[in-house]
Parts: sequence; structure tokens; C-alpha cells
Amino acid sequence: MANEKENARLAKEAYDLFSKGDLNGTVQHFAENAKFISMPTGEAFRGRNEIQGFIGNFKTAFPDMKLDISQQVSCGDQVVTEFVAKGTHKGTFKTPMGDISPTNRKVEVSLCETLNVNSDGKFTEAHLYFDTASLMQQLGVTNLAEAQNMR
Repeated sequence: MANEKENARLAKEAYDLFSKGDLNGTVQHFAENAKFISMPTGEAFRGRNEIQGFIGNFKTAFPDMKLDISQQVSCGDQVVTEFVAKGTHKGTFKTPMGDISPTNRKVEVSLCETLNVNSDGKFTEAHLYFDTASLMQQLGVTNLAEAQNMR
């Protein structure tokens, strides 16, 4: 039980660091060769540098983005966290569909992430789930042509 509480604490700490803009501190919670998968897009990132690039894209696009945990469950070496991300689109958002120029719109997106935690307290694998259609709708983008026209 102590490891489960510690694993949940580590996940919360990583989310807090992200909210504060400390991306380096956030990725230090990941093992050197960790795997991070964005489930809606199928993008896979390996290692701290690639993971930092992925999460950095969100902080660049939404510099005021904060993560608020709704619920969290820790069992064995896994932590599942449901949270809400809120921010204002003030920077270019790079997506698999193309870049989306700043819209200055506020967004609020529900996410869920699963983390595997090793015995050293490092995240070895993360799967991030979120509704990309809701995010794009809040940004005013409903199709690829519109996203490309916003550049």
C-alpha cells in the first residue's frame, strides 16, 4: 500500500510541475527509456527528450495550462489519473493535422492517463487519452482545411 500511495504522489507531483511550467522537472519523473503514447493520435514517444517535446507542445500552445486532478487510483505499479486541463490558446499548436495558429480561445478538456511506475519510482510507460474532437471544436477547428487556413 505504501508504494501505491507513493506512486500516486509522484504522479500528482509530475502534474503539478507541468502546471507550473517546469517541463524538465516533469520529465525527470520518467525513466530514461520511457514510452509515452497519445492514444487519440497513435503518436508514440520514447525517452525523456521526445516526451518533453510532446508535453512542451501543449505548454507552448497553452502557456497558462493547468491540470486539475478529478480522481486517481493507484494499484500495484499502475496509477490511473483522470484530470481536467484548462488553458488559453496563445501559441502555435502542432498537431498531426497541421499547425494551428493561436486563437486566444479558452479550452477545458478532460483527460485520463495510465502510468506504469518502476521500483525506482520512475514512469516507464504512459498512455494518455483525451477527446481531440472536443479540443478542436473549442478551438473553432472542425476539419483539416480549417486548421490549415488558420496558419
